[in-house]
Amino acid sequence: MFTFKTLILWLHLGAAVIWIGGMFFTASVLLPLLQRPTSFPIELSATIARTVRRFQNISWEAAGIIFLTGIFNLINAGLVNNFNFSTAYARLVGIKLLLLITIIAVQSFQSYRVLPEVFSALATPADAMSPRPDSVDRPRKRAMFLSILNLVLAAMVIYMGLALRYQ
Repeated sequence: MFTFKTLILWLHLGAAVIWIGGMFFTASVLLPLLQRPTSFPIELSATIARTVRRFQNISWEAAGIIFLTGIFNLINAGLVNNFNFSTAYARLVGIKLLLLITIIAVQSFQSYRVLPEVFSALATPADAMSPRPDSVDRPRKRAMFLSILNLVLAAMVIYMGLALRYQ
C-alpha cells in the first residue's frame, strides 16, 4: 500500500543508493584511471574532473535528502513509540548521525581540497607515457584513501540503519 511514510523511506534509501553507489564508482573506476599512463592525460583528467564535479552536485543533493528524510523517519519512529526510545536505539541513532557527519566532512575535504589538487597537477603538461610524477600520485593516493574511508563509514551507517529496525 502506498503511504507517505513509504515514499519517504523510498526517497531515503534511493538517495543512499545513489550517494554510496557514486562513491563506489569514483573509488573503483574513476580515480584508478588517473594512475594509468595515457597519450591524452589532460583530456582524460578534464573528463574525469567534469564527471566528479557532476557527481559532487548529485551527492550533495542526495546527502540533503538523506538528512531530511532521516529526520522524518526518526520523528515517525518517535510518534509510534511516544518518543520513548531504548538506550540502544538512541545510541545507534547517535552513532549513525556522527558517522554521517564524518562522511560529509571527509567528502567536503576531498571535494574542495584534495580533488582540485589532483586535477590541477594533471592539467600541467608532462611526457604523456611517463609514470605519474609525485605531485600527481600523492594527492591521487590521498583521494583514494578518503574514498575508501568513506565507503567503509557508509557501510557502517547502512549496517546501523538496518540494526535500528530490530531495536
